[in-house]
Amino acid sequence: QDSIIFLRSGNIDNNLDSLYFEGKLVNAIWFILDLKTKSELEFDSEKDLLKEVIKNGYPIPKWQNLDSLSKVISKAGKLPWDPRKKVN
Repeated sequence: QDSIIFLRSGNIDNNLDSLYFEGKLVNAIWFILDLKTKSELEFDSEKDLLKEVIKNGYPIPKWQNLDSLSKVISKAGKLPWDPRKKVN
């Protein structure tokens, strides 16, 4: 209920633009989903996302690659962290 979720959607190769965001072609769109305030913020760069993270006192994101994460989950049968534990 009070989680902050960070997402990135787009190309891994930063040289390829493939998405439209606010009328311009970009290679990725970055998101902050704040479940406590039920808000969604969108950015066209990680730099802008990190400015907002710092401004709002959110935890610094620890990025996970979905493909790698899914391999870890399938081998171990669990996430590589305990989502019930608060991260400082």
